[in-house]
Amino acid sequence: MSLLDQSLWWLIPYILLMLLMLQAMMEFTVSLLVQRPQAKRRPLPAQELEQRLLALSRDAHPYRLVAGQDCDLEIVWEPVETTAAERTRYAKSASRSHIRLLFDETRHDLRVNQVSRSYFFLIGMVGWLPRL
Repeated sequence: MSLLDQSLWWLIPYILLMLLMLQAMMEFTVSLLVQRPQAKRRPLPAQELEQRLLALSRDAHPYRLVAGQDCDLEIVWEPVETTAAERTRYAKSASRSHIRLLFDETRHDLRVNQVSRSYFFLIGMVGWLPRL
C-alpha cells in the first residue's frame, strides 16, 4: 500500500516547504540584482537635505512642500477637483494627501507618514437607473 492510497495529507507540508523555498529563491535573486550604494558616500546633514528639498517646491507642481508644525517637512498634495456636469448627471471627486517627513540625523534615517482622503459624488442616471 503506497502513501497515495492511504492519505493525501502528507502533501500539505511538502507544498508549504516548496512555497517557502520558492520565496527564498526569489528574495536571493532580487538581492543580486539590486545595486549597493557606494561605500565612500557620506549622508547629507539634515539641514542641507531640507534646504535641497525645499528648493524643489514650485508653483507649477500640484503639491506644496512646506516646513511642518510637528515634523521637519510636510508635503500637501491637493490635485484640482474635477467636476463633470452632463445632461443627466452631476459628478464630483476630490482627493487630498498629507505626507510628513521626519529626519533622524543620528540614525541617518528619514521617516514618512502619509494620510490620504478622497471622495466621489454622483447624482444622475447610470444607464436607465437613477443613482445617488
